[in-house]
Amino acid sequence: MKHTAKDRPDPIERAETDDEGKSIVKVDYEAGTSRFWNGEDFHGTGVVYAVRDKECLSIQCDYELNTLFESKPQDVRAFRQDLRRKGIERRHLRDDELHSEMVVIFGPELSAKQAVEQLECLVARIKKHGLQTGKDSSEDYVLETLAGKLVK
Repeated sequence: MKHTAKDRPDPIERAETDDEGKSIVKVDYEAGTSRFWNGEDFHGTGVVYAVRDKECLSIQCDYELNTLFESKPQDVRAFRQDLRRKGIERRHLRDDELHSEMVVIFGPELSAKQAVEQLECLVARIKKHGLQTGKDSSEDYVLETLAGKLVK
């Protein structure tokens, strides 16, 4: 079920300002505020950073995200690693699919300072809880800790 903006509280507060008097956007993630889990589409042109093997590339390009559908759930790391542990052959990833890259899309209202703060928040969360790797073949969400332990 797709939720509309009037079905959920406004997740964005703009009460604080930065040194230049610009409004600081704060998102209340505890109140179900991430628009992404509500099955919305996001698309546009933005700046995208791709990182692989400690090499980084930034490029301006189009992006499109659909958070309601999972067209290839068998391609997430949790599912693929589950098959590997069971000795089942995994589908070969095509060249035009993500492999071990990380892609970050920056919204046009995000400052360099905010980008660093949010990336640091993400790193801290992964260090503390592990990396969300998706659903395995039993449809359980799996976290992978830095030590390689899998947590469902």
